Amino acid sequence: MQAFYALTPAPLGEWVQSQPVAVFAHDFWCRAMWLSDCDANTSGCSLYLVDFGGELHNIPRSDCRRLDKRFGHDPVVAVIMNFNLPDRPDADTLADLASLLSIESTVQGRITSHDCADIFLDSLPYQRVSLGLLLVQRRLEREGTMACLGVCLAANSAHDVYVVDGTKQEAFEAFQADFEVEMATSDLPPDLDLYAINAALFTDGRFYRCTTTAIDRDGKFTVQLVDFGNIFTTTADQLRGLTEELATADLLPDIIRVSGVPLAKAEDPAVVEELKTLCDKLCLYEPIDAEEQEEDGAPRECRVWDEHGRAVLTGNFESVCRFRTAGLRYKEDYHMGQKLAVFVSYAMSPEFIFLTKRCVTDMTVVSDPSLMELQVGLQKRCPEMPELACFPLEGTVVCARYAEDGCWYRGLILDFTKTEHKQANVFFIDFGNEDPVPLADLRGMTQEFFDYPMTVLQAQVAGLDHSAGYTDAEIAGVWDILKNCRCTFTIRFFEKFLAVGTLMLDDWGPSPLEEVLVRLHVLPAQRVIIQNFDDH
Repeated sequence: MQAFYALTPAPLGEWVQSQPVAVFAHDFWCRAMWLSDCDANTSGCSLYLVDFGGELHNIPRSDCRRLDKRFGHDPVVAVIMNFNLPDRPDADTLADLASLLSIESTVQGRITSHDCADIFLDSLPYQRVSLGLLLVQRRLEREGTMACLGVCLAANSAHDVYVVDGTKQEAFEAFQADFEVEMATSDLPPDLDLYAINAALFTDGRFYRCTTTAIDRDGKFTVQLVDFGNIFTTTADQLRGLTEELATADLLPDIIRVSGVPLAKAEDPAVVEELKTLCDKLCLYEPIDAEEQEEDGAPRECRVWDEHGRAVLTGNFESVCRFRTAGLRYKEDYHMGQKLAVFVSYAMSPEFIFLTKRCVTDMTVVSDPSLMELQVGLQKRCPEMPELACFPLEGTVVCARYAEDGCWYRGLILDFTKTEHKQANVFFIDFGNEDPVPLADLRGMTQEFFDYPMTVLQAQVAGLDHSAGYTDAEIAGVWDILKNCRCTFTIRFFEKFLAVGTLMLDDWGPSPLEEVLVRLHVLPAQRVIIQNFDDH
């Protein structure tokens, strides 16, 4: 490419969306894909470097050439992937993401679907730290909170979890190696008294320090490993005595209890089963109050994140956490090519709008008896439900009171405000709007309310370039146009909960939304994309 384009002065000429081009960037010629013009007042454009994975902006047209076909046969090197992050990234998270990925370290991916991957970074002293976990750690550091990155060793209950801080891991492994060498030649008889400290042979064929917690009539001993927390039954011939030095050596792991799980549910089988998925994997744990001194030997209350950066067992566990978005369903099955007569019930931006079906003959919303039945039930039951002890996990479906009318609705926890008085940002799944809700106005979901299907369709308008995002003025302008407007939405693509398609405004001609937005100067003409759905 360097030799060819050094002798090819002809510029690109006519611009076409997604056109393959050659661009002179970073002092050499490389392959790229044209995205859009940057500004109507400049000759600059935006490009995506297909072999390096980055975007370039304000590139002069004089630095671009039409990509010769001899350079178009080789497959691209860079791959666009979804990093499977647990939360929606904000500006700070995106900055952390760029910082972490710029570090010279090995990046490993485990592909989980056609365009998703779990990304891990090899970063000493840890191995294979997931991007999601590192992003949570960075966020906590920005908030002035110091969390520990370590390995979960065992979980007997939500109030008895053993983790070893990564900064102590090398010393911990060295102690276990020395202990194994000592046990290979030890012939000290065990102390068979209750609460005595000995060494016990575990299922992996190695000896570990243990404490006897019970002795039954048959002479069997229930022991708990001092350094790992595992509890099991053994016999006297599987025990060895310890020297005083080994018996009194410092305990390196931390014993914690997971925040938000009441004592009555700490040993629930479902709780323990979920916690056991953490074992032998990296996790992040943050003391709720770092200044608070716990009683000697008492576990410290901590928030915990798994290896992917997802919060573990937070919220009112008894009635809330099992209601997740995976169990939701729509009122009807949508398919490609389907045309819907709709109102826009809410517009977060042209990228995310929420549609309610309407009657074709007039302006009324299609009456849905099941939705009316759901709303009556929520108003009757929710005031009688107990308040939640703490905020549920992000992605949990709850009952939430909308401040504007004081009524109860089904809502999805999106994330949380960073204000002094913490609130949950709740998306109301049956109406499409979003609002911050305090803890006092949240209630646990019930199976009865959860089983009602959603009647609002989440949609994305095709024909617009969404990559640059939208200003508050643009979003307000879009909502002013769509409010109380009769529309026809044609589904061009549908997956899970999102429908992508064209939105025709019946009261404007009819005319496509993108045409109306340009005509009224809500968006510049450069944001309009010509798309051929027949080739999709």
